[in-house]
Amino acid sequence: MADSADSAAQSVAAQLPNEIGEHLRRNAPAQAGAGQPFDLHEFFERVTEREGVDQPDAVFHARVVLEVTDQATTGSLMKKVREQFPTTFDRLFEAGSAGRMRADDRAM
Repeated sequence: MADSADSAAQSVAAQLPNEIGEHLRRNAPAQAGAGQPFDLHEFFERVTEREGVDQPDAVFHARVVLEVTDQATTGSLMKKVREQFPTTFDRLFEAGSAGRMRADDRAM
């Protein structure tokens, strides 16, 4: 599955504008499977910290990035990307930039 994740990341990078694709390539783990696993709550905390914004804004930005990336890529590429994440991330991938993100089964 690690090779699949690396392949999906490379495919996403190849389909994005050059500057964004190069950023993704430079910041991807050097070795497939070398990333750090974390849950959705930790993901939102990391985005919030990196952006220096309130968490609702960070969550919205993450939703927009996924939606735009889905629109900018072809085929079932985002489906392959989504398969690399635990099912707890499904609600993030499903949300899009409009409307509300469905509630989690546990409190955030």
